[in-house]
Amino acid sequence: MQKNKSLNLIMYDITHEKTLQKVAKLLQQNGFERINYSVWLGWDDLKNLPILKNELQRLLRLPETEVHQSRSSCPDSRYSGC
Repeated sequence: MQKNKSLNLIMYDITHEKTLQKVAKLLQQNGFERINYSVWLGWDDLKNLPILKNELQRLLRLPETEVHQSRSSCPDSRYSGC
C-alpha cells in the first residue's frame, strides 16, 4: 500500500445533473478515476480525506452523518500498491 494513503471507493446516486458534474469535477481534481458512471476509485492522502469529505458534504448540502467512510484492507492485487 502507498504510504499514508488509502484506496477509496466512492459511490453515489445523484439525480441533479449540475450537482453530479460538480462532484465529478471535484473527484477528478483529487486524482480519482471514474470506473462506472457513479463509482470512483482513487488513492488519497489520509490527511486530505476529511477535507474531501467536507467538500462533498458542501456540494451535496448534506449533514455530516450523510457522508460515510469505511476502511478496509486491499487484498486484490489488481490495484497497484495494495
